[in-house]
Amino acid sequence: MPAKGLFTQGVVVLFNRQLKLGDITPLLAEFRVLKTVEEATPMSGPAVVIEFDKESSGMAIVDLTNDEWPDTMGSSQEDADIIAAWSMGHYGPFAHSGGLTRATDNATHWEQASDELARQMAFARIKITYSLGCESADPIVQEKCDPRGELDYLISIVQALLKHPFAIGYFNPNGEVLMNTQQLQESLTYHREQQLAPLEVWSKIRAYHIDESWTLMDCVGNEQLDLPDHETGFNRHEISMDEMAAFVRNATMHMLTDPDDVIRDGDTSHGPGDMPWEGYRTTDPLSDPPRRVIRWLPANAKELPEMLLDGIKKKR
Repeated sequence: MPAKGLFTQGVVVLFNRQLKLGDITPLLAEFRVLKTVEEATPMSGPAVVIEFDKESSGMAIVDLTNDEWPDTMGSSQEDADIIAAWSMGHYGPFAHSGGLTRATDNATHWEQASDELARQMAFARIKITYSLGCESADPIVQEKCDPRGELDYLISIVQALLKHPFAIGYFNPNGEVLMNTQQLQESLTYHREQQLAPLEVWSKIRAYHIDESWTLMDCVGNEQLDLPDHETGFNRHEISMDEMAAFVRNATMHMLTDPDDVIRDGDTSHGPGDMPWEGYRTTDPLSDPPRRVIRWLPANAKELPEMLLDGIKKKR
């Protein structure tokens, strides 16, 4: 399973024209640029290196690739460079094959997403690393790195790059989030005014109908915050989608603000329907991508769809 290593975070800005590095460097004037690298490698396009945290040698790398986003990891010797780049986290430490397709399918508030992406011709990856210039004995991932601080910093770079007239939008491959410029700005403004972490900018909530009554809802992207994702099955005739989405977000927010309150198998939390919900940890989520999740099920349900019990039967 992918993990933080060479890169601890990674987000993307998509463009509808091919660009040169000089086309985006003026947009980064507000940041402390350490150097530019004009040469491309199999792993990276021409890049701008920006100081993130001087004390820990943390840097943000902005590299530009004039191509479509590779939504698969490759499957042959001809794709060796792409496979290696994916495995080393160059496309995001928690990015998985098919992520942009799933993000597009779930971009319910951006009706033109598919049409816009059909014209995508370039992308800029913005990644956090602590490994440039470090000695071999040094840890690649800093013990005291701040995931929220890293993500906030990357989003500030994203906002700068989205000012380019050829920018399509923001893509977070680790959380499978796809937003246009207006959506991103509105979300950031709302969360700032409410003094809330902008979880919807980092992770996506999705819903899939299991049958005529039951729905599976989950989030993807919490690994960026060093937290598991959440998934839940519920009867949508008894509980609204909005109620359950709020429960999923609140579960993440609780773990983010109170990391010492560990949720163990069978622990309960009061939730939608004015009833207890039982949580179970598993590494076999019910939807892609593979990742750690806590599955929440209604404690007082007399019958559940069989698929909701996959991988946790022995724990109940």
